[in-house]
Amino acid sequence: SFAADSLFRMRGAKNKLVGLTLDAGAPAGASQWVSCVLLDDGGTTDCAIKDCTLVDASFCGIAMFDDSVTHLRLSITGNRISNIGWHPICIYATNYCDIKDNYIERCGYSAIMLYGGSNNSVCRNFITKATAPYRVYDGAGSLGGVERGFLIGYAPACEDTLIDGNICVDNRNAEFDGIGLGEDGTEHGRCVISNNIVYRTGLFGIDAAASSVITGNVIEESASSGIFIGLDLGGPLRSCIVSSNIIRNSGGPY
Repeated sequence: SFAADSLFRMRGAKNKLVGLTLDAGAPAGASQWVSCVLLDDGGTTDCAIKDCTLVDASFCGIAMFDDSVTHLRLSITGNRISNIGWHPICIYATNYCDIKDNYIERCGYSAIMLYGGSNNSVCRNFITKATAPYRVYDGAGSLGGVERGFLIGYAPACEDTLIDGNICVDNRNAEFDGIGLGEDGTEHGRCVISNNIVYRTGLFGIDAAASSVITGNVIEESASSGIFIGLDLGGPLRSCIVSSNIIRNSGGPY
């Protein structure tokens, strides 16, 4: 189970959080795991988090962990999220979710992570893990306080997902992909990864599986291959288009 404490909790439909600063004040030795914003209680619909500053949380920046129902039309735009012990943005079971124009830095796990849902977009975000947070989350479900994670990650249950125009910088310490499939060995459906800049990753620059389009990306200084398609643990590889990408100086170390 995940920690439920948060500075702000959003429930129900048609709620907006705009222009607010939330500072969780997480010290290096925090014993209580706190998120800035937690969306929960089933059926969150037509909600938005816009132009907020969310900093110093020992757990998550913005989190939706409830996968008991499908949530609809969540907008996360224009926020600055910094120094987060686990995920800055972590969204479960949501359709029509837009995550756009956010500035994200310093986190212990994946900066943006989608678990399930369809017709979602992750666009025009700036993400860097070049500097570690004060403390990496080491509570329930963690990796023991070791920094890991993608710059942008998505689970196989995500379908019809667009990842476009993001600048993703430096997760070498995390030893993960820049943009990557969140679980190996399971096929996902219909994802477009386009026009992203991916620089200095700890594994692959972009890691995708069946039914993916990977086009127009610039990938530089990946520790392993710039683009990897297929499933690390086996499974089908079909219906992929990889075109017009630029890959430089990959196969590190750097």
